[in-house]
Amino acid sequence: MSWRITGFYGKPEEHLRHETWDLLKHLSTRTSTPWLCIGDYNKILSAEEKDGRLPKPMHFMREFRSTLLHCGLIDLGYTGNIFTWDNGREGDDYVQERLDRACATLTWRKQFPYSRVSHFPVSYSDHVPLILTTQVEQHHVRPRRIPRRFEEKWATHPNCEAIIQHAWTNMIPTGSPMFILFEKSQAMQDGTNGELLPKCYYLSVETNGELQSFIKTSTRYKTGPF
Repeated sequence: MSWRITGFYGKPEEHLRHETWDLLKHLSTRTSTPWLCIGDYNKILSAEEKDGRLPKPMHFMREFRSTLLHCGLIDLGYTGNIFTWDNGREGDDYVQERLDRACATLTWRKQFPYSRVSHFPVSYSDHVPLILTTQVEQHHVRPRRIPRRFEEKWATHPNCEAIIQHAWTNMIPTGSPMFILFEKSQAMQDGTNGELLPKCYYLSVETNGELQSFIKTSTRYKTGPF
């Protein structure tokens, strides 16, 4: 079966980020074949994908997540250190971020169910190489760093009900039912500041008889099964 790979580079300037999102959305319409999009997106999906100096505005990360959702792209996760770039400075000026990643459509993931992405450490560049392995025997697959789902113990937290109720009743987005669910769930996560719920998880919905998966990532990926 044929498939498509795109080497992607996103604009680093924050005021040009919408050009990056528009390009990604345009590329997603070019073909219906399984699609892998890998490269330097120059953006982070969550607060924990950055270490050092001021945090990124939350709406920047939400725009990135919404764009991946629109394109039907799912972050493939990784093994190794979470960060893929650093600015080479020292002290309080030092910054490291996860700017590079591999994302793919559900059809691509089904075609390569044992694929994995490794962050390969180097000392001669500000970015680490991404090593993508598409054909791996199942018994050789190491656990990938991917989001964990809801854990029952979270329901015992005294603020659990209040957090969910507040997000669900005060967040009133407009758009399709799937987008509304996406935004309300994100509001619920943002309101916890990491206290109750993990900042990364996947939602799956069935649309027109086919399973469509879309991403809701992420702060830090955890080691362990999906």
